[in-house]
Amino acid sequence: MYGLRGNLISPHRNCTNFGMGNEPTIAISHLGCEKHRIDSEHMLGLLAKAGYQVDANEELADHVIVNTCSLIQAAREESVRTLVELTEANKKIVITGCMAQHFQQELLEEIPEAVAVVGTGDYDKNVEVVERSQSGERVQQVSADPPTSLMRQCRAIALLLKGCLFAGSRRMRLWLCFLYYSSTAR
Repeated sequence: MYGLRGNLISPHRNCTNFGMGNEPTIAISHLGCEKHRIDSEHMLGLLAKAGYQVDANEELADHVIVNTCSLIQAAREESVRTLVELTEANKKIVITGCMAQHFQQELLEEIPEAVAVVGTGDYDKNVEVVERSQSGERVQQVSADPPTSLMRQCRAIALLLKGCLFAGSRRMRLWLCFLYYSSTAR
């Protein structure tokens, strides 16, 4: 289930806290295509499994992971708007996704609240990144060579969604994306 800006939330009204320890609470803000939504769910699962408390409410979170998109201008603007809002709320921000991959240095220079940037090929390292940032390190975890087919997949999904916007229900568009992504996965 998703809230505003695609935040991942619990389907159970009174169960937004999945963690088990005294780890910081983390919220994930998903922006962009359905591929990013899948990546966000993967990150959420890894963090919860590692004992982090995950909450849909960014206001209650200590860290907010923002899975950004830079495929089209509107997506870049939404990503920047979200980062500015979180900066104004004094949140510790972990920037992931396309913007982190392509604009890592600029993001770290312009957003002091960004405790880390994580590239598109490094989602599985988010637990380690959060741990390192907790110790005061400003983490730049961006592989030089992300998966080669990732941008093609994101573009194809975005084009497919754009082409399907008026061709059927949201469920049908998601099913088409799933079929496409499944057929292109390694």
